[in-house]
Amino acid sequence: MNEPRDPSVRLVCAFSAVLLGLIAWYGWANVRSQAPAAPRGGDTVANGPVALESVALEIDAGAGPPVVREIPWRAGMTALDQLKQATQVEVLHGGSSAFLRSIGGLDNQGAAGRNWQFWVNGRFGEASAGATPLAPGDRVLWRFALSE
Repeated sequence: MNEPRDPSVRLVCAFSAVLLGLIAWYGWANVRSQAPAAPRGGDTVANGPVALESVALEIDAGAGPPVVREIPWRAGMTALDQLKQATQVEVLHGGSSAFLRSIGGLDNQGAAGRNWQFWVNGRFGEASAGATPLAPGDRVLWRFALSE
């Protein structure tokens, strides 16, 4: 192969090779740093591990087996955001004053009947689901039941 005789051409080729090498290394290092985290030992959803970058969702309408899903977590996600991502919901208002009216077409029945209630990591949701932030690995249970 013929090498260029002009030293400036050699310098440009060498600089280009170094630059391409740095770009390739940076891309590989960046992809590697974004690899998913390993699941925590003992965390399960329907007998499987819950990865740290997701949140578990269980919907129990009281008839038949509950629906269990693992939903990808994102920064700023609330319990309501997670539910909306998983199924059809009807919500009155929005944001931190959101009021859930129905899940999958099953409407709240009012004060004397069954209504949708939620728990995060076993703790009853005392604020609106739209104001309840989730962290990776959290577990949310929605249950259609008489008020507690």
